[in-house]
Amino acid sequence: MNKLALIILDWFWINEQTLEENAIFQAKNKPHFDKLFWFQKFTRLQASWKSVWIIDWFMWWSEVWHLTIWSWKIIKQNILKINEKLYNSDFQEIYEYKEMIDYLEKTKNNLHITWMLGFEWVHSYQPHLYWLLKIIPKDIKVFLHIITDWRDSPIRASYEYLKQLLDFIKNFENVKVSSISWRYFSMDRDNNWERIEKTYKAIIWENQTKLSPLEILEKNYKNWKYDEFIEPTSFSGSENLKKDDVFLHYNFRSDRWTQLVKYIENQFWWDHIFTMTKFYDDFKWKYFIKKEEIQNTLSDILSKNWFTQLHIAETEKFAHVTKFFNWLRTTKWNNEEFILVPSHKIEWLYDKDPEMSAFEIFDVFKNEIDKYDFFVINFANWDLVGHAWVLEASIKAVETLDKIIWNIIKLCDKNNIDLLITSDHWNCEKMWTKDNPCNSHTTNLVPFWYIKNSEIIKTKESWWLANITPTILDILWIDKQKDMLESLLIK
Repeated sequence: MNKLALIILDWFWINEQTLEENAIFQAKNKPHFDKLFWFQKFTRLQASWKSVWIIDWFMWWSEVWHLTIWSWKIIKQNILKINEKLYNSDFQEIYEYKEMIDYLEKTKNNLHITWMLGFEWVHSYQPHLYWLLKIIPKDIKVFLHIITDWRDSPIRASYEYLKQLLDFIKNFENVKVSSISWRYFSMDRDNNWERIEKTYKAIIWENQTKLSPLEILEKNYKNWKYDEFIEPTSFSGSENLKKDDVFLHYNFRSDRWTQLVKYIENQFWWDHIFTMTKFYDDFKWKYFIKKEEIQNTLSDILSKNWFTQLHIAETEKFAHVTKFFNWLRTTKWNNEEFILVPSHKIEWLYDKDPEMSAFEIFDVFKNEIDKYDFFVINFANWDLVGHAWVLEASIKAVETLDKIIWNIIKLCDKNNIDLLITSDHWNCEKMWTKDNPCNSHTTNLVPFWYIKNSEIIKTKESWWLANITPTILDILWIDKQKDMLESLLIK
C-alpha cells in the first residue's frame, strides 16, 4: 500500500513581479525553498474566481480553499447564495427568518446584530446588513454590535466603513450602534475566553462611553491605536442584550463567530440565537442559509478504502484540517484521527512568534509516521504572522519552514512516503510596503510539488485546487469517481 503526506503552507503563493514585497524571495536563509522553486518543476494552481466559485478578483477566506481541496468539487460559496436570496427578495421567505421576525413582532423584544465591519468578502459583507435593515419591520428595535477588522482590510478602514454605515441608518429610527470591538476580542477561535468575555460585556452594556462611535475611533487613532486595537466599548443611548431578545450573528464564514455565540448561549440558556450560515452539524442554533451536502470527500474515500489517516495542525488553525476538510462534520470517519498542537499564547499578533508551533507539529509527524497511511499537515505561520504585516517576522517564518520542509522531505524519503506540498492562500509573497501594507489575501497562483524519493516529479501545468484530490487518489491507486476533475500526474 502506498503512503502519502500532504503539506499545506498557509499563505504561500507565487509572486515573480514585485520581489521586493516577497518575503519568500527576501529571506536569505532558505536553501531548500530555493531548490524547490529553482528547477521550475512545480505546478501553478488557480485558487480564485471560477476555480473556487467566487466573485472575480475579490478576496476570499480559508474555508473556501480547504473545502475545495477536500471535496474535489467547485462549490458555490455561501456569499453568492446570500447575495442571490437578498437580491431576489427570497430572503423574506426563509422559514427561520420569518420565525425570527414573527417572534420579535409578537413579543416586542429587541434584535441585536453583530458582524465584522467592512466590504472585504472574507467574513462578512456590509451590504448584507443594508439589505437586512431594509426588510426588517420598522417597529422592531435593532442594536448593532460592530467588530472592526484590520487583518483583512487597511489599518484605518473602519472609519470610512463606519461613516457609511452611520449615513445609511440615519433614515432608520429603529436602528442604533450599540457597541464596538476589535476582532481579536470578538472572533477568537483558540479558546481565549477572556477575550470573548470582554466583547460580551460590551454587548450587555458594560464599559460604556459617552463618546460617539466615530469619536471612539478618532480617539484611538490619535493615540496610534488603529482598527486592530479597539477595546470592546458600548455606547450610551442603547439598550443592553436581555434574555428574551434575539441575537443574530450574520458573518457568513463561521469558524470565527462560533465562540462568541457559544458564550452568549451559555450565559443566557436561550433559543433566540440566529446565524447566517451553519458551521458544525451538532450546533443547534437556527440559521438562514442551508449548506450544500457534499458526498464522498477525500477523507470519506480514504476511510472506505481502509487507509488510516492523521490530520495535524496547531489549534489556531484547528478547523482547517478537521471540519473544513470533512465538509463541516464534527465526527471522524473510520481510521481517521486528528492531533491538534496547542498554539502559543501570544498577546495581540503573531509577529512576536513567527515560528509558532511549527517545530512541535513536525515532532508529532515524526513520532506518528509509522502509524498511518495518509497525513495532512497544515502550517499556519505565514497566515497568522502575515496578518500582522511585519516583513522581518514573515521572513523568519519562511526560514523556519524552510528547515522543517527539508526535514519532512528527508523523513518521507526514509520512510518511503510520497509527498505533496501546496498552499491554500496568500500573504507572504506580496506584502506591499511598510507605508502601504497589505495583510490580506490576493489572487496569485498557488505552487504544487510532487516529491518522491527526494526528487521533484513533474506534474501537469495550470490546473485548480480541486485537482489535488484526484492526484492523491492516483498516487494511492484508488479508483476515481467519474465526475472528478483530472489528476495532475503525467502518465
